[in-house]
Parts: sequence; C-alpha cells; structure tokens
Amino acid sequence: KLNQRKEDEYYGYLTKQKMTGLSPSEADTAKKEFKEFLNCAIAYLEKWFTSSEENWLFCLQPLSLHTAASQISYTDMENVVQRLNLIKWLQLLMDNMYDEFLAFKQVLHELEKAEDWKAKSTPLKWKTVFEATDTLPNMLSVLSFILSIPATTGYVEHIFSHMQNKWNDNRNGCSTELIKSELLVSLNFDLSCADFHTMVLKDRALLTTERRNQKYSWKSA
Repeated sequence: KLNQRKEDEYYGYLTKQKMTGLSPSEADTAKKEFKEFLNCAIAYLEKWFTSSEENWLFCLQPLSLHTAASQISYTDMENVVQRLNLIKWLQLLMDNMYDEFLAFKQVLHELEKAEDWKAKSTPLKWKTVFEATDTLPNMLSVLSFILSIPATTGYVEHIFSHMQNKWNDNRNGCSTELIKSELLVSLNFDLSCADFHTMVLKDRALLTTERRNQKYSWKSA
C-alpha cells in the first residue's frame, strides 16, 4: 500500500487540499519530503518485517505450532539456534536436543488431539508441552529465550506513560528511587489502596524495617 501511495503521489485528502495553497516550488519540495518519508518507512518495513528467508524472524515460523506436528522438523530447531547464535549463549547440547526433539514430537502428536489445542496461543501451547514432560531441558532453554522477546514495545511504552504521570511538573522534585518504588508497587500489585494498606499493617516485619530505615526482603508468593 505504501508503494502504491508513492506511485500515485497520494499523501492524504487533507494534505492534497493544503498543497493547493502552496506555490509550485513549495509543493514540489513538500512532495519530495513526502516521498523521502515513504521511502524510509518502506525500507524499514522491508528490513524488519519482510517474510523472506533473509529475515531472522522467518526461521521462527515453524515454532508457532500452528501447523501439524509433522510440519516441524529438527532442522527448523537447528536453524533457529544457529541463526540466533544460541549454542554458546545458552550452553546447548545439540546431540541431546536431537533426542529431546524426537520425544517432543511424540508429546506434540498426543497434545494435538485435544479439542482446544488449535485455539491456544503459541506461548500457551509450548507451556502445555513443557508441562507434559520434563525431559526437554535444551528445548526449554531455546523456547524460553525466544518467547521472552517482546513482540511489541507496548508494555515498555505503558511503563513510560505511568512514569510520566507520576513524575509530572508538580512532582519534579521526586527522586529516581521514589518514582521507581511507586512504579514497582503500582505495576505489581492488583490490590486496592484499602487492601494494600491493610496488608501492610498486618506485616510486622515490613513495619519494623520501615521504622529502622532498613531494606525489606519481600516474601516470594
């Protein structure tokens, strides 16, 4: 669509209306800048989001588990590991991973028989696989790494939005540590203010630590 816009020199209806009020030289300059913008956008998309084999994301497609078990091969796993240079990084044992893959195929074949399998997301499918067997340590390392890569920057932008709300002009004297602490609390607790207050009052260790200005070690859930 962007290529077609560039060929048609279509930059939007309102833009077209605005350009009628420009001089010929100004209109030509504007068109040139619009084309440069589209060229940059197209180049970026082709570099990072193309479906060609040159894109590193291409090799991840078989791991989506959207196709039948027979469609994923050990070569697919090997390509992912090599393309992302994970052998040394994750200290993988490739011979062991081959045996793991054979066991994985058997597990996957059985799991695919479930009625709700196709409706599950990719992370949930892999979670189900690893819950079904504990004999896939190398594959677990690979998939844990891959699935930890965020698909978008949405969550990070969400954090920055929260930070800007807390570190506004009226609170510009707050320290970095205070804002960090507030973000940790607001993003990791789903309790209401009243419930959180009640929880804190019941935690004697926390209250004692706070009075002594010491570091508090949170209990794991």
